Amino acid sequence: MKIGSNNSLTYLKPSCSWWLKIFSFFGKRQEVDYIDQYILYGIRVFDFRLYIDKYDRIGVKNRLYKYSLFSFYEILNFLNRKGGATVIISLDVSKNEYLMNTNMGKIIEKFVEKCRIISTIYEHITFCGGYRQFDKKVMYNFRNEDSDIICAEDLSRKYKLISIFCPSLLRKMNKRYIEQYKDSNDILLLNYIDKI
Repeated sequence: MKIGSNNSLTYLKPSCSWWLKIFSFFGKRQEVDYIDQYILYGIRVFDFRLYIDKYDRIGVKNRLYKYSLFSFYEILNFLNRKGGATVIISLDVSKNEYLMNTNMGKIIEKFVEKCRIISTIYEHITFCGGYRQFDKKVMYNFRNEDSDIICAEDLSRKYKLISIFCPSLLRKMNKRYIEQYKDSNDILLLNYIDKI
């Protein structure tokens, strides 16, 4: 089993509307940045849920929550220099956004182009995913899918509200999931990896 961080970049400051910022803890899944995740906690699998704005800039998204991203390529440069990292790339778009946004075709084209570019530039990173979040339909095939991806968020849906308000429960759940999947070849994405 490989342990990764779920929604790896949600430690960032939200850049969404003021009322969502007030409830930003609902979108947060990590407390520590990607450098500490890699160096201090030994994370080698990162889950990057992206969106692309009308100016062709890459941002981070977790459902309703958008996060300002200084430089996506700076993060990839760090992981490429360090080596041994797997990055799961997905386009975070809801079914409603997909159906209602008249520019969705262009957004998907840009997403596919970004996937193609990063997969050729960063040779010391294994990329996988390439799908849109709401239905897991693959938009770009990185051809590195060798494991199933198990997300702790999916495993803990019935505890979701409790886990948001009680991080100590997340710590116990992380340990339980690690024990449950220790003999598998799967990737286990954990929330709050600093609480293992």
